[in-house]
Amino acid sequence: MFEQFIKAGGDKDQFVRRFMLKKTSESTNQLDEEGGYYTPDEMKKLLNYSSTDLVDKNIKYYWCRTRVKGLKRLRQTQTAEETAEAEGTGPMMLSGLDKNACLPSTMGIRTAADVEGVKTEEEKLDIQQKELLGMQEKCSNLLDKLSGVPDEKKDRANQLRPKLEEMSKSAEKLYERMAESVAKLHTKQLDIKTPEGNKLILDLTTEGKKLPGCCMWTGLDRPVLRKPPKKKEEDDEVPCSKMVGLAKAMTADGLTASGSGFINELSKVSEKDAEEKAHKLLQKHKLSLPIPLRNVHGDPAIQGFPRLKPLDILQHMADSGHLNKLLGGRSVQSSHLLLLSFWENYRAIHPDFELFSSHHSDIPLEDCIPIVAHIDGGRGYKKSEFMIFDWAAIIGSGSGKKNKKDPAVRAFRSRGYKMQLPLLGHSYNSHFLYAAMPSSFHKNQEDSFQALLRTFAEDLRECFDEGISWKGRVLRLVCLGLKGDLKLQARAGRLTRWFTTARKAPYSETAKGSGQCCWLCSAGDVTAPFEEIHSDNPVWLQQMPEFTTPPWRPGLEGGMLRPSLCYLDRPAKFYLADLFHIYLAGVGQDFCSSCLVYMLPICFAGDQGNNSVDAQIENLNSESVHLTAFTRDKLQFFDASSTFPSGTWSKAADTARIMKFIVYVCDEHKDTLNDDKIMLYMYRAALAITRFMQALYASDLWVDSEFHVA
Repeated sequence: MFEQFIKAGGDKDQFVRRFMLKKTSESTNQLDEEGGYYTPDEMKKLLNYSSTDLVDKNIKYYWCRTRVKGLKRLRQTQTAEETAEAEGTGPMMLSGLDKNACLPSTMGIRTAADVEGVKTEEEKLDIQQKELLGMQEKCSNLLDKLSGVPDEKKDRANQLRPKLEEMSKSAEKLYERMAESVAKLHTKQLDIKTPEGNKLILDLTTEGKKLPGCCMWTGLDRPVLRKPPKKKEEDDEVPCSKMVGLAKAMTADGLTASGSGFINELSKVSEKDAEEKAHKLLQKHKLSLPIPLRNVHGDPAIQGFPRLKPLDILQHMADSGHLNKLLGGRSVQSSHLLLLSFWENYRAIHPDFELFSSHHSDIPLEDCIPIVAHIDGGRGYKKSEFMIFDWAAIIGSGSGKKNKKDPAVRAFRSRGYKMQLPLLGHSYNSHFLYAAMPSSFHKNQEDSFQALLRTFAEDLRECFDEGISWKGRVLRLVCLGLKGDLKLQARAGRLTRWFTTARKAPYSETAKGSGQCCWLCSAGDVTAPFEEIHSDNPVWLQQMPEFTTPPWRPGLEGGMLRPSLCYLDRPAKFYLADLFHIYLAGVGQDFCSSCLVYMLPICFAGDQGNNSVDAQIENLNSESVHLTAFTRDKLQFFDASSTFPSGTWSKAADTARIMKFIVYVCDEHKDTLNDDKIMLYMYRAALAITRFMQALYASDLWVDSEFHVA
């Protein structure tokens, strides 16, 4: 400041200059409390409270804080604020300062233009030559990287490669011309003062400025590779507007609490700006994840189709500390022995799995997390099938809130063995969305369906081949197979053997097809009847170890099979049997419906003179089953001769409740069991199924077959 005062000639009437340092601090504290309402017994069992003697016996539930998360921030900023004051008799600006007093030239300060002005033309050409060399090196590095981009980015890479090559050649030619001119300036063969020399230097510098990515001495940096912005179409739909409309309706109906919650803030957003502002609100209230939605490239059948890459989800889990969702709530550090134990058991059952081959012997099994792919059809517009593609964890945290263990399993379980079923909690914690395909894409377009399956498998394979870096280790996802109902499995795998191909008439040499109805064995063949349920060792089970015939036509396997880790001896094992669909939404429904129809005239007979089937069903509905009413359509009982009954209720979990109801009805009519053998067998079968499923869901992930022989 004193130096500037001297430069002003010591005339305080001309100007007075002062500086002020401004420091701003901002402190933020935030606490998030997690908890719930618990009874005194639950406080002891679930929260491990040592004593609850001081609680009020008249109060049933207590709020218990289970976790407190804190966030503390301190932000400091410093700014230099410059002010100028003056007084005197000279010409003044509005602030009272001489209009030329603070000019750089007046204060003796050299600007960038002054610095560039003193440089000779020879120095300018040297600077340009260095930047041209740097640009050629950048182009060379980018060309090397383009050769190794993934398949989905090769189209973009092929568009950029000619531009980079042309840019590199132009920079090389310009560099040679500049080097020749600099040499002439050194040897005095070229004089900058002559019109010819001045024009040559001006042309060279002008041409250099036109090259993208070469900033020269002007400080203008132009990006080499910048993807052109997408043009926003005026007729684009705004899906967030529907969400805003629902929020407005909920607020108008008084269904939301007053305050500044998400619903209240969303209801104030204009539907015209919904797409932009709704996403900001979702991020503000931590309702969105920073996982990019990527489009499929390279396959014309699904070109541009959006999906969530599993590798992006896995990377976000690692960055945010949520890898425990793939390990039943356990941390990666504590899951070392858990994963080794899992793969040891899996090798014992499936030694032909490709992970155990010599080709992957260098991959540590404790760094491999098992998952399964899953597809299922939901109900879309006008009851059309809306296909959901997702992947799920294998290791979970249990199958129920109490999660009682089977005593037999507990007795044989070693200490620290914690592998359990992934059935506890919300499905979003164990199932992760990949893509959703409307029926218009897949109903009559099998190529699109298979193409998305193939891309799904390639993205899952990427999680194994590349993995993610985590604390000096490479964590990988290993897909064990595809899970889904048998109808979807048959379509996904292009199976030629499944339950619809079973022989429906006596064997004939002229009949089409072999009658085989299982993708894993020869059941249904004339030499191995699938109806051999009276034997503990049926023929199809004896033939199973040597039966390796694939259930698809040669060269027409399903889209997921080839990119995935396979089962070398029997590739069909990739298509996993799903107990949920086989029992709860399959044979269990047929069994329950058949039992109820048989019980109608015996246990739910109508009044004398009104003992029709409709009257019997009405008596059945009078029982407290806590389900939707049974009808002829739900039981598929239209007559007693043409077709057998089969359940059609949409909620598969109702099958387990109806099975218990059948046991209850049989207990209420025990006298009938002695005279009616069919009722007795129904009762025994229902009890056996119920006990088996309860034991199965109560056990751990691995169950020894000897535990439940009895």
